[in-house]
Amino acid sequence: MSLKAGDKVRFLDEKGEGVITRFIDNRQVLVQMDDGFEIPYLIAKLVPAEAPAKPSPLSATRKEAEPETVYSPVAASEQVIYTDGVFLVYAPLDSKFLLSGNFRVMVFNMSSSHIQFSISSRNLGKYTCEFAGSLAPMQSCSVRDIKTSDIERWATLRVEIQFYSYEPFLPREPVSRLIKQKVAKFFKESSFSSGGLTSEPSITLDLTHAMQRGQEEEYFEEKDLSRIVLEKESRISKTLSVRSEKNNPLLEWEVDLHAEELTENLAGMSNGQIIDMQLRFFQGKLDEAIAGNIRKVVFIHGVGNGRLKGEIRKVLATLQGIRYHDASYSSYGFGATEVEIF
Repeated sequence: MSLKAGDKVRFLDEKGEGVITRFIDNRQVLVQMDDGFEIPYLIAKLVPAEAPAKPSPLSATRKEAEPETVYSPVAASEQVIYTDGVFLVYAPLDSKFLLSGNFRVMVFNMSSSHIQFSISSRNLGKYTCEFAGSLAPMQSCSVRDIKTSDIERWATLRVEIQFYSYEPFLPREPVSRLIKQKVAKFFKESSFSSGGLTSEPSITLDLTHAMQRGQEEEYFEEKDLSRIVLEKESRISKTLSVRSEKNNPLLEWEVDLHAEELTENLAGMSNGQIIDMQLRFFQGKLDEAIAGNIRKVVFIHGVGNGRLKGEIRKVLATLQGIRYHDASYSSYGFGATEVEIF
């Protein structure tokens, strides 16, 4: 018995049927149910929903001349298996127009945990939630159909993921990361790969691991973190100095602590190292503001899981001659702390 993506199948061990969407490996496939959810199933436990009609001599002759394309798993060393992670997929709506058509953005939860997630786009330093939802293990969902004109906005996304289970489980670190891609990537045929999470060629990003396939991991040591902070401080100090003298007679500063604003490459950095980098930069700017008689500083730390905000306020609570509180909600939401220096 040979099965391929798109075949309608029945389950041997239970009532129900669905359509094969893709092959996970040589033993398992993903089957899409009537409700749109996909579940993994053993190939040995599936049979065609309708037995094929007996071919006529004419059709048999045609089959010899033009054999039907049947799925044949590639060697394990060549096949990319997407497991134990959460993946963002850009799938062309029409594979005939791979480089100029529209895309369907999808999320695949191939982990053993339930997830809650959100995807936000960025514009002028602020974020807008484009989609939020939850997925059970081995499920997927469509996020948005986008046009070619939307690609620039959807090439840079903020992704937040929380993992949980209704059974005893080992805690897994939440994901909070910025996904940046070059727009040109969507117009290069080499960016698309087949045999992945969808039946057609698509662009697939691993959201749960720091490194994408094909990249070398970069390990950040303490000296690297110090260098990043010093370089960023040097660039921003000049900007703030000019801005303060010309445009701000009250000497008010605005300091963005988002990790992607401090360094262009977060690859290989753990959550702890990122927090440490942000706190070092915060402490350096606070010291500089106090020494320079700056009256007010707004530190933009974002919402996230609240850890950076908590660490910042622990430091501020130990200092005299300052007062701090949430910054203007209309300007920053809940993502900033305003510090007044006396």
